[in-house]
Amino acid sequence: KWSIGIVAGGCAVIFVALCVVVATDLATRREATSAVPGASQTAMPGELPLRSGGPVSQGPAVAPVHPKTLLFVEGTGAGRTATFTTGTDWYLRYSYDCPETVQEGHSTLEIFAYSAADHGTPLANDSELSGTDTLPQHGPPGLRYLRVTSPCSWTIAIIG
Repeated sequence: KWSIGIVAGGCAVIFVALCVVVATDLATRREATSAVPGASQTAMPGELPLRSGGPVSQGPAVAPVHPKTLLFVEGTGAGRTATFTTGTDWYLRYSYDCPETVQEGHSTLEIFAYSAADHGTPLANDSELSGTDTLPQHGPPGLRYLRVTSPCSWTIAIIG
């Protein structure tokens, strides 16, 4: 009697474990195939707007779940931001406006990111008289700061 009970109980445990493995696998496959390439990219309330034109930037495909402004700074001319801490995925949102005396076609705004492991990665290099953009960034989390070179007035927001 004991051996039949042990065998039946062992079979039940194996059956339940197999059901859990199959259910987990199906859920994982469904999540992996739910992101359809080329789907509509209209910003929903609470999402970051996508850039309006030009080449597509490489970076995270999805905005952070609860984005918050990590840094906001306004300036004119060259400058350095305060340090800020990011996770692995964050966004650089910037805008700038140059006086008419600035010659279009030359670099009107350059933004570089610096960290302990990174000694100057170019994030933006524009040559228009004014513009705005939101660029996704991806990399190791940590402390960073930005350097801006520009004869224009500008605003920068770090969203993460």
